[in-house]
Amino acid sequence: MNRTRMYLAGAIEKSPDGGVGIRQKIQKEMSDLDIQLVNPCDFEYNQDEFPTMWSHQRNLENDFEECMCHSRNIVEGDLDHVRLSDFILVILDENCGCGTASEVTIAQSEHIPVLGIFVNPEKWRTVHPWILSCVKRVFSNTEDLKRFLISFYGVELKDKK
Repeated sequence: MNRTRMYLAGAIEKSPDGGVGIRQKIQKEMSDLDIQLVNPCDFEYNQDEFPTMWSHQRNLENDFEECMCHSRNIVEGDLDHVRLSDFILVILDENCGCGTASEVTIAQSEHIPVLGIFVNPEKWRTVHPWILSCVKRVFSNTEDLKRFLISFYGVELKDKK
C-alpha cells in the first residue's frame, strides 16, 4: 500500500529563506505520522545552485527561451507533485504568490483536499483571498492538523503500524 502523500505548498520565491525553514519545521513536527511529506525545496530544480525564476529572468545575460525553459521546469515539476498528492498543505503567509495560488487551484480542480496552516494567524488578511478560498480547512498549529488528519482521514501514527 502506498503511503499518503502531502505536498507542502507555499512561498518559495518571496520567502526570505526560500521556504526551507518553515517546511523543515513542519516536517519535524509531523514526523510521527505515517505520511510522505513532499517538500518542493528538496527537488534539484528548486535548490540554491539553480536560480529562482525571477532572478534568472532578471539576469540580462539570459535570453527569453532560456528563462522560459528554466521556469517551465520548476512549474511542471511542482504541479506534477501536486497532482500526485493525496492532500495539499498550504503554508499561509504574506509571501504566498502566483505559484502557491496555481498549486492550490490545480489541487482544487483535481479534487485534492487543500488544508492550510497559518505561519501567523493574526496576519490572515495578508494572504490573497484566491488562495484562502481554495483551502478546505485552516489550522493554526501542526498538533491540530495532525489530530484532524488522524480522525477525519485515518492517517496513522508511525508507531501504531
